[in-house]
Formats: sequence, structure tokens, C-alpha cells
Amino acid sequence: MKPLAGQQSLVFAPVIAPKLTVVPADSHTENLRRVRANIGAAIEKFCADRLALQTPRFHMADLDGWVRETVRGPIAPESVGRILRDLRQSKRINYVLRSRRASEYEVVPL
Repeated sequence: MKPLAGQQSLVFAPVIAPKLTVVPADSHTENLRRVRANIGAAIEKFCADRLALQTPRFHMADLDGWVRETVRGPIAPESVGRILRDLRQSKRINYVLRSRRASEYEVVPL
């Protein structure tokens, strides 16, 4: 299309969508198992200590910071929360989400 007199022509470059990589289910399960082996015991200890000290409420930032100080090596940003949920699903720990907005949890006995 030709621009009218006194107007500039706009040229739009095509948008190329990034290629998405689909991770097979078995690869996801293996990755979860690997991360759980790395930080799962630390999360279980944190929860057990909270129950023993009768201070069961915590914020995700508290747990995340404690795990990062306790476990050697890099930890992906969402790994602690993902493994916390996985441990509850496998009935290794139990907790209640008290405030999604404040990211506040409470450890409860199994």
C-alpha cells in the first residue's frame, strides 16, 4: 500500500514465535526426582523442626532462604515450592496454605 502525500511508510517485520520445547513426562519425573533428592531432606527437616519448636507457621521466603543456606549448589527459583508440594502429595509432610497473598504456610502433623 502506498502512503499518502506527506505520510511516512511503516514497514512491519514478521514476528517469529520462539520454538517451544516439549519435555517428555518421564524427563519431567526424572527432573523432579533429581531436585527432590537434592533439597527434599532439607525441606522435611525444616518442617519437622517447625513442628518440634511449636512454630508451625512460616513464609515461603523463610523456607526458601533456609534451604539455600543449608543445601550446597544452585537451586532454581521455584524448586523449593515445587518440592514442598511434591512432598505433601507423597504424604511425607503436611501443611496448610494460610495466605496465598502473603505466601504463608502452616505445617500440620500427618
